[in-house]
Amino acid sequence: MLNKKLFSVLITGIMLCSFSSAAFAELLFTVSAGVPLQYELKDGKVAETESVSGLLMHASLPFLPGIGLEQYETKLKNNSSKQIFGSDVKLKTQIWDLFYQLPIPIIDVTVGAGFGTTKLDCTDCSSLFEEGVTTQYYAQVGFPLFVIAGIHLSHHTVFSTIKRKSDGKTYNVGGTLTAIGVSIGF
Repeated sequence: MLNKKLFSVLITGIMLCSFSSAAFAELLFTVSAGVPLQYELKDGKVAETESVSGLLMHASLPFLPGIGLEQYETKLKNNSSKQIFGSDVKLKTQIWDLFYQLPIPIIDVTVGAGFGTTKLDCTDCSSLFEEGVTTQYYAQVGFPLFVIAGIHLSHHTVFSTIKRKSDGKTYNVGGTLTAIGVSIGF
């Protein structure tokens, strides 16, 4: 009698793990790569964004916080009414992340925070501004494609300021980043 109950519990557990890739992937080393889709500045008076490009890379082990690195460039629009920084301007951002994947079956939910830098990259104004400290928090939702792979969408709230060297005036270049990516478990 005890063997029948144990056998049925074991079969049920195996079936749940087989049909829930999130539960299965938690047993594996997972790596993910993503690309930023959009960056929107919080303070629209400073500048407007034109495009964003870069790479977001993350890795995690089961039941431990994961680590990641984000490097992306945000090209600012050349708008004469808001041309504080000059022409052909990019914000270069690098952030180190610490994150945790919540143990929720069927979908992957990840929360994280990061710390890094943002600097202004332009031909005629880079030397006029100091590199700024950048922090962020983010949430990510992933959907399994196969047992060991998935696709995810993330929303990042970024806090960053850069300072002009001549007078110490600070500019808020923080905002929101939306990214998409894929993950694979080994």
